Amino acid sequence: MHWMDGLLRQRNPGGAVGQVTQLVVGAADESDWDVYQRMVQLYGQWNFKRVYYNPFLPIRYTPLEDHEPTPIWRTNRLYQVDWLKRIYRYEDDEIRHAYDPAGFLSLEDDPKTVIALSNVDRFPLDINEGSKADLLRVPGIGPTSAERILQQRESHKIDTWRDLQAMGVVKRRASPFVSFPGSAATPAKQLKLELFKERPSEPAPVKVSAPRPEAATAAPCGQVRSCSGCALYGAPGHPGYRAQMAA
Repeated sequence: MHWMDGLLRQRNPGGAVGQVTQLVVGAADESDWDVYQRMVQLYGQWNFKRVYYNPFLPIRYTPLEDHEPTPIWRTNRLYQVDWLKRIYRYEDDEIRHAYDPAGFLSLEDDPKTVIALSNVDRFPLDINEGSKADLLRVPGIGPTSAERILQQRESHKIDTWRDLQAMGVVKRRASPFVSFPGSAATPAKQLKLELFKERPSEPAPVKVSAPRPEAATAAPCGQVRSCSGCALYGAPGHPGYRAQMAA
């Protein structure tokens, strides 16, 4: 890899071409933190352009055919951490807060939210004063919306959620972490509550009405039943035969 990186730097000074690789996650029983450390090495030491993550799936008649498959949500979380490192420029010490003591990422919350909840002392952030790096630490604010906030602040202060949502800020995720004139910021202690988990809404109970009994009518023969249910209906001599012919 060192040789390849040096060759690319010589023949491609602009850096438009680079190395990419794919990591199969879970086959070696590694932790998410182990994968992250390898990712940092690939990006930093060997100047890789991209690292992709694929969940391990066992294949019959191979040495790992009895190994448990890796759930897809695990690779989704790794892509989110990858994004925080490459695009949001999070430091390693910050990202470490997203992992549990065993070195795995949370299933319930995304890494950015877990990191924010572990640093409640820095929130709520004044949306009109925070730097770009501070804005990018707020769940619900991405690189594009952070740039729009900085541009908007050059002309006037931001004081409504309508303005923030028009810039791409996700109110449901960002509201406990930001403040601006007229906003009611959530106390830091409440940020530990489960405010961001999407729970499936229970469908409304369907009212099933009991079938209405058909009104019993007297047949021409005097029996309280329908002529169509009679085995002799339509035969000459049946009391309903005349009525059928008339119809």
